[in-house]
Parts: sequence; C-alpha cells; structure tokens
Amino acid sequence: MKNNRTRKVSQRVCYALIAGAAGAFLIPQVAFAAPTGGEAVFGGATGLTTSSDMNITSTSPNNVITWKDYSIAQGERVRYDTNNYLNIVTGANTSNIDGKIEGGNHVYIVNPNGVIFGKNAEVKVGHLHVSTQERATLNEANFTGSGASPLVNTAALKSDVVNMGKITATTVEVHGAHIRFLNAADVTTNGTALAPVTIYTASVASTVDEVDRGYAHIGYEGTTAPSNFTRGNTTSANPEYYKLVSNQTDLGNINTTNLAGNYMLAQDIDLGGAEHTPIGGNAYGAFTGKFDGNFFRIQNFKISNNANNINSAGLFGEVSGGRIENLGVAKATIHGKDGSSSHYAGGIAGHTAGNTILKNVYATNDVRVDGRQERYGGIVGATTYTVIDSAYSKAVIGTDSGGNVQGGGIMGLSDSHTVIRNTYSAATRSTDGKGVYFVHTVDPDDETDILNSYAVGDDFTSTPTGLTSGKAINTYTIDSDGMATPLATGTAGSGKDSARYSGWDINNTGAPGAKWRIYEGRTLPLLTAFMNGRVTPSARSAWTINTASSTRTACSSQILHRHRTIMRMCRRAR
Repeated sequence: MKNNRTRKVSQRVCYALIAGAAGAFLIPQVAFAAPTGGEAVFGGATGLTTSSDMNITSTSPNNVITWKDYSIAQGERVRYDTNNYLNIVTGANTSNIDGKIEGGNHVYIVNPNGVIFGKNAEVKVGHLHVSTQERATLNEANFTGSGASPLVNTAALKSDVVNMGKITATTVEVHGAHIRFLNAADVTTNGTALAPVTIYTASVASTVDEVDRGYAHIGYEGTTAPSNFTRGNTTSANPEYYKLVSNQTDLGNINTTNLAGNYMLAQDIDLGGAEHTPIGGNAYGAFTGKFDGNFFRIQNFKISNNANNINSAGLFGEVSGGRIENLGVAKATIHGKDGSSSHYAGGIAGHTAGNTILKNVYATNDVRVDGRQERYGGIVGATTYTVIDSAYSKAVIGTDSGGNVQGGGIMGLSDSHTVIRNTYSAATRSTDGKGVYFVHTVDPDDETDILNSYAVGDDFTSTPTGLTSGKAINTYTIDSDGMATPLATGTAGSGKDSARYSGWDINNTGAPGAKWRIYEGRTLPLLTAFMNGRVTPSARSAWTINTASSTRTACSSQILHRHRTIMRMCRRAR
C-alpha cells in the first residue's frame, strides 16, 4: 500500500525562520545527503569527501572516522575496503540510512542521536555493529589497539535503533534504548539464512508504570516467529516478536484470531473511508495483547454506529492490560453510542482498564470524536488502571446527543488509578474551534495523577476539585496568547520559555535523551518521541505556520519536523 503521507526515509525537512511582513515559518522539503564532515582520527582512512558514491579505503586494519552527519539517501552508496571501521557521529542529527553500505570487515556506526535504516536501505558488510552510546563511553583504545569491539555493554543508550531495510552480515550487534526491526527475515547472512542478532537495550521495567524502559520489538511475517535475536546481557530486554499487520484484512483478523497477540504495523494503513470494526470489545473480548505502530498510522476510516451497537468506539474498542504504542490515528470520524455511562469513544481506544499502557500515541486534527457526555476524547473515551505517556491530541471534539461539547482532548473520563505523563492537548471544540478540556471529568477525586503535561485552552478540566492534593504536578493550561498557568505547582508565564517547565525532562538544545524539546521563544514544548530516532523519518510538502497563531499551530509540526534535521539544514542554508 502506498504511503499516503508521502513518508519517505530519503527526505528531511528544514526549519527556517523567514523574516518579513508575513511573519511565518516556512518548512520546505529537502532530501538527505551523504555522510558529511568526515575526519580520519585514527588509521588514515581516505575517500571521506562527501559524494553520492563514496569509496573509503585505508592501509590500516583499524580505522576511526568522526562524522558531522552519517546519513545516506536512496541511490547513494558508501563502500569500505576489507578493513575495520569505527564511524562516530559527533553532530546532532539522527543517522538516516536509506541507501547502501557495502564492504568492510567490522563496521561500527555510533550515534547517540539514533540510527534508522529505512525501507530502501541495503547493508552488506562483514559484521555490523550499531550503538547509540556517547563517544565518551566508548573504549576506542580497545579498537585501535587490536580491532576488538569499542562498544561498552553497560553504557547508557541515548536513543533508538530502527531497521526497516535489508541487512546482510555474518553477525549483527545493536545497542539502542529501544530497538525495532520491521522484519526479521530481512536480516540474513547470505540473503536467505537468518543472521544472528545480539541486542542491548535500556534496562527493563520493574513496575507496570515504568513505560519508558528498554524493549526490542522484532516484526515477522507468517505463522511462526523467528528466534535469531538474543539479548547480550541480563539487564537488557528480551526480544519480543510481533506479527506484522500490513493491510485492512490483517487489521480485521486480530478480532477473530488472537486478541492476546503481539502486532506491529508494517506501513501506514489507509482504510479508504470504510467503516471500521474496533479491535477488541463489543462483539469480541477485550484486546489484551501488544500493538506497536512503528510510528506509522491508521487513517481514513469511520465508525458511524448507525446500528447503535458499538458500546466502545475507536481504533480499539475495549483494552484490558494491553499495550498500544508508537501509533497515530488520522482522518477518522468516530461516533460513540449515547445513553449508558458504559458507552465510550476515543481516537485510539474507547475504554482502557486492567493496567493498560498507551505510549507515544496521537490523534491528528482531521480526527473527530463524538459520544456520550463525559465518555469521549481525542485519545481515549474513559480509563481506569491506565498509564498514558508521551501522547498528544489535536482532534476535533464533537458533541453529545444534546449538541454540547462534553468530551476531552485527551480523554472524557479519568476514573480510578489513571496516570498521565508527558502529554499535551491542542484539541479543539467542533462548535467554535476553541481549545477543549484536556480531560473532561476526573472522578473519583484524587485517583488521577497528571504530570508534566499541558492543554491549549482556557480550562484544563470541568472538575478541578478532582485534581487536588498534589495530583497535578508541573501541569499547565496555555491560552491563545501563549501564556501558561499552572494547575497547582509551577509558575505562570510564557509557555514558550523552557525555564517555565521546571521538573520536566526538557531542553532547548536538542541534546539526545530528553522527553521534551522546545524552540526557545518560538514553540510550546514538543515531544521528542516524534522528533528523534524513535520515529520513522518523514516529511511533507512545504508548510507555512503563521506566527500570529503559533501557540496552537506550532504543535502541528510535532510529527513532521525533527530538531536535528532542522538544525543541520539551517546551518547549510547559512
């Protein structure tokens, strides 16, 4: 299925401030370039001049090269001779590899900003080693002295490693905070036999709400999961295998085959405006498995509920103890059932319970959700025993049966034992386009925790007494002028000032590892999960954002524009 978002790994975006009467940000579409800024710091490698076909050679068996950027566009190639090469990225960009890497014995790519092999990537080397640890933690002397591995298995891993391409190597070693391989069958020793892959991740979670700990998700096709991935140490996550979902049929089969299974999107899925049967709930049991969207999205569907028989409406209906992550919903119209208080509607899910986790999920501004009062929202209709982390909603929140907007940008009802962290709502009301509640109703009181989050609008919830006793920490409403007002802890002031967000994991430099990124004085906080190595590289046609209304529209660039790409292209523009 063709990617309807024109998401191409061979594209990147530039974030250029255009001064003038229009006062706008213009974000054009630009292609990736070959590796740049190469410097042979040990071994005397040559052939480092940037070109579309680079041939790197050396008379030394062990070579260290630093690069300002190590990305390869489709149609470009980097070829090594038979020696060993340690490639270290010192710049601030994710390595986006959508071309070819050939040759070399042991080839290392080290980039703390993340490494992504796109769907067009072809890697054919002796042994491939990829890591997101920082240079200071490498044992370079180990490598330069004897050619032994410079990677330190206990080093902190700053970003993710994603592979969607084809890798041919005798062995593969990957160190990433989170690791995703789209298809295990694409990693081979000779084009057919599966290659052994050793993985190192961030440490695994010890409690259910530690949602950001390490994982390794490995996609596969067919009925039998492979077994060629192993963890390199006991602190890393064990590899988990996820059945690939490639089209509408695969999506629909989840209800009738295995609601407790692990699934991964292989690409964006466009349902062509068709009616969608929610996954889990209604006529089926609750979804209790895991679903990794791989930062793709499901779009162009509707739930009309004409037969008035869908109690839990959404991409997912009922979720109990499941985990849904790295997933977006776009171009969807979801109409929840009115009447009973057990009727729900949400962009991602109607109702979640049983220690469900929603992580790195979003709903775009062409999603509309209507439903029963207090039971519908942009992300989820209602929750109990649920953790939401790193989510955002720009959905249009429609009306209940009485014609009133009584839903929330993130959720309609937050019931007992709900935790929301690092989340923002820029959702709007269908009636007037103004900001809507982050969560419409919090009930019972003091059994919902909201941390490091914000809502664009005048009010955060219709039930502020539900968030007393320190239950809303470092959480804000931000008005149309960009002024932030804390619900409890925190100080009022400009929402585009990084100093406002004390206690948040945020920076204004683009250094890897933070949850949030802010462009000082220009944007509200943006989630880095949709900007760095965790997300499939993407770009659209040129976007113009009017600064007069940038409080809300700056949020619209969240999924489209990554800081590291922006800074690189802007530096070149100068």
